[in-house]
Amino acid sequence: RYGAAPIIQNSVLQDIESWGIYANQTDTTKATGAFQILNNRINVATGALRYCYHSDGNEPIVVGNDTTGSGYNGSLVVQGTITDSGHVWQQDVTLVGQVVIATDASLTINPNITIYGNDRSSRLIVQGNLTAEATGESDRIVFTTNNATPAAGDWGYIQFAQGSTGSLKYVTIEYGGDNNDSSYSHGLRSAGLYIDSSPTIDHLLLQHVADVSQYSSGYAQSAAGIWIRYDAAPIIRNSVIQNIESWGIYHVSTSSITLTGNAIYDNGGGVYSSGTEIDATNVYWGDPTGPYHNPLNLDGLGNKVSDNVLFSPWDSADPNDTDQDGIPDAWEQLYFPGTAGLVILSATGDYDHDGYSDYQEYLNGTNPTAQDPPGGPGYDESLITFQLTVSFAGNGTGTVNLTPPDGNCTADCAQNYLYGNQVTLTARPDTGYYFKGWNGSGCSGTGPCTITIEENTSVEATFDARPPFNWNLFLPAIIQANH
Repeated sequence: RYGAAPIIQNSVLQDIESWGIYANQTDTTKATGAFQILNNRINVATGALRYCYHSDGNEPIVVGNDTTGSGYNGSLVVQGTITDSGHVWQQDVTLVGQVVIATDASLTINPNITIYGNDRSSRLIVQGNLTAEATGESDRIVFTTNNATPAAGDWGYIQFAQGSTGSLKYVTIEYGGDNNDSSYSHGLRSAGLYIDSSPTIDHLLLQHVADVSQYSSGYAQSAAGIWIRYDAAPIIRNSVIQNIESWGIYHVSTSSITLTGNAIYDNGGGVYSSGTEIDATNVYWGDPTGPYHNPLNLDGLGNKVSDNVLFSPWDSADPNDTDQDGIPDAWEQLYFPGTAGLVILSATGDYDHDGYSDYQEYLNGTNPTAQDPPGGPGYDESLITFQLTVSFAGNGTGTVNLTPPDGNCTADCAQNYLYGNQVTLTARPDTGYYFKGWNGSGCSGTGPCTITIEENTSVEATFDARPPFNWNLFLPAIIQANH
């Protein structure tokens, strides 16, 4: 409290009723230096650390802590105004309410950091400088929701205010877009990313953006992906903008911009410009026929564009989807870094065997490596249904019992099972025959065989006639005994 600036290091905090460390300073007493939280283990259900930035400029140093199992995803929970030049987020962060990077202050977000928006009032306002740059897909910086079941509009937005500077490189912004105030009255009233200055945006993945609030007008209003205002002239390149409630890019700036190597699709609209010309050539619009425009491209099946948008020529394939499976490379590489994700995940595959294709998981915004409950959008039981085939061999006859469903096969047969089901096969020879053994799918010997179904599977059961009894095998011994 007050002006305290302790160093807390190499310690264990656990079984605490409320916060592990609470530094929600609201007083005006200035600290004599930055407090430091270093290399601790903090396992607290409420949360590991909550901090309120204030005006003394001595921001906390939080490094090397193990917060596994703590609330808020084990993150540093923050609010207030950053006034320090050279402040760094080196661990995951949750935004509670508004966090402002003040004029002349700067914030750097290290690679592989996740920033959670706690609710619809959560937003990051940049008045100074924000540098959020990763080196590639494998260490993306992610702005996302704190909700266990994510949905568009779960949290607010990022804003580069007039006069601010910064860059976003290999950054994902998702499930935001809610404004949660009444400052605008026209139909488009929010965005996932406001740009009122000229930052550099490179390899951004912006997705699942909506404004879900109800306003005094009595109807919900919509959110754009990027809203470019005033005289802003950002550089936007090599980025994917998708699943946006309204326009992917809504441009009302007095400055012209050029979009380079981007993919803008599956949105309420592609690019809108109120008057200043935008060069959006060589953009992928979601379909080889290009964007829809009346009257210049009536056959376009991609996202629509407004007047004042140059769109021809366009890319017929998504430059950010090198394997052309409909899933952006950035999303695939979130789960499997490097080129592995492009091979492992596919449009028709179901990596986690939960009944949702990898492509459907991408559309749903779910994790393709963790099973989801059945019955959601795009659930397809056939994706996880596999066939067990039993064939008979030999010159004998018999029965193979399958449990489940506790049914018998007396000739070649097949039964469908869901991924992960266990099936026990039991052989019973008919009178005069014997069971010689199993072959295939790990079954051997003559006893019951249990199989875990993970793919289409075949097992062979061999029944043979019993050989005639050979009395000659015993005759010499009988004669010897009588002699």
